[in-house]
Amino acid sequence: MCDYRLIPYREKQRISKKERKCFECGISIDKSEFYIDRSGFDNDSNKWKRFDMCLRCKNLEIEFHNGDSYIFGELYEELDFNIDFEMSFEEFSNY
Repeated sequence: MCDYRLIPYREKQRISKKERKCFECGISIDKSEFYIDRSGFDNDSNKWKRFDMCLRCKNLEIEFHNGDSYIFGELYEELDFNIDFEMSFEEFSNY
């Protein structure tokens, strides 16, 4: 994935008016579903970037990152290092 370090950045929960794709996990976000609209300024490209995130990924981010920063698009790679291995796959997939 790309190394997106976005500053300043904003995040809003919205209702999708069209089908979207989660930047973190790649699942489809259907029309009328809630999603996270995240955008920020990418210093490397000197442009504003936008990312859509499903609520499941947002919940994982809240639960496992607890406000710590990470590279957008690499949430699951980061979780591989931080996840409590006592948690079963079923518990993990329910987030």
